[in-house]
Amino acid sequence: MRYKFIILLTLVACSNYDDKYKIPNVYVYKKIYLNNPSNKNLRFSGGWIYSDGGINGIIIYNVDDKNFNAYERSCPHKSLQDCSRLDVGKDNIKIVCKCDNSSFLLMNGMPLKGTSIPLKKYMVKHEKSTNVLYITN
Repeated sequence: MRYKFIILLTLVACSNYDDKYKIPNVYVYKKIYLNNPSNKNLRFSGGWIYSDGGINGIIIYNVDDKNFNAYERSCPHKSLQDCSRLDVGKDNIKIVCKCDNSSFLLMNGMPLKGTSIPLKKYMVKHEKSTNVLYITN
């Protein structure tokens, strides 16, 4: 009995499943060249762009010219539906889910209304010498 418990505990601890999100994990490796004219909005604090990758795309946000955040563009609390693609609000402060009007703070992905689940984040490394962002999971 003791060994069954240890095996079960090991399986749970080592699993790659995060049940707080209703969206699957997918492989993400993306390079964003900040000198590219199409990425000019990322050159200043508060700037953001949509990019491909992930499931429904990625939202990339410049926090303070040194730090960047990248979020999955899918509602974290909804299974994949036509309405579950997130959009940045006209105020450039919120990200909004079209399914139920839930909203999240663009700066850090934390929920504002409608859910307690934050946006799914990807890791971002800013290579300053080449002015490239590497987005991975």
